[in-house]
Amino acid sequence: GVFFMMSEFSNWVQECGLDTRWMTNAALYQGVDPRGYNGMFDKASFQTMGKNGELLYASYNEARNLMQHILNMTVSQPPNMQAKAINNDPSSLIAAQTFDGVFDYYFNTPKSGRLLKQSTQCVERCLYEDIGYMLVEWDPLAGAKVIPEQAPPGSEPGAVGAMKYQGDLYFKARGVRDVMFDPGVEDEDEQDWKCVRDQANKWELAERFKNVPGAVDKILGTSNVTQEVLANRRGWRRPIASDMIDIYKFY
Repeated sequence: GVFFMMSEFSNWVQECGLDTRWMTNAALYQGVDPRGYNGMFDKASFQTMGKNGELLYASYNEARNLMQHILNMTVSQPPNMQAKAINNDPSSLIAAQTFDGVFDYYFNTPKSGRLLKQSTQCVERCLYEDIGYMLVEWDPLAGAKVIPEQAPPGSEPGAVGAMKYQGDLYFKARGVRDVMFDPGVEDEDEQDWKCVRDQANKWELAERFKNVPGAVDKILGTSNVTQEVLANRRGWRRPIASDMIDIYKFY
């Protein structure tokens, strides 16, 4: 049923014209010739006109320049969010203070401020795809190694279980094609489910699921997506040869 509804979502965005709109906007943002959807500026983009060739026709694409100005003005001042406790009890006050520290840490510290970078990409997607999404998860297999879990009952003497990690938050900007939902829902608050497309390196993913029977072969046997799909993603016309594979996360 879930895969059927995902297919219905794809059909919906195509039938109502959103898919064409997003593709055109993305192409213009990447600098294609607005006269034709071929992705190239060629001799047809610059022509001599007039009876005696006294006029020069030139085709320009200002879309990216204008959107970059809007983007820079929007993200030049990072949000200075501050938590405010609704109640005055000690636990609420402590939770608000904790949030301020956590938010500042993820916005400025890990991996050169990954939250700030992904937030900028989210705003960028809003400019040419109408909507920008942010995927926020707790990754239990991220961070530094702690101690192995206890070995399962019946294991050999001295055996250890899977390694435990500190865990960490995971942020990823997602586009309109990456977040699928039931197109028949009139109000977003009434959505019962969402399916989010993410990416991962298949070798690292196989390492994570090496203890799951049959998972490694399935992961390593997964190939990348088609060029047609890649052309619709951030980073115009990415190459097919890649170790990155799609992951669909159902909520």
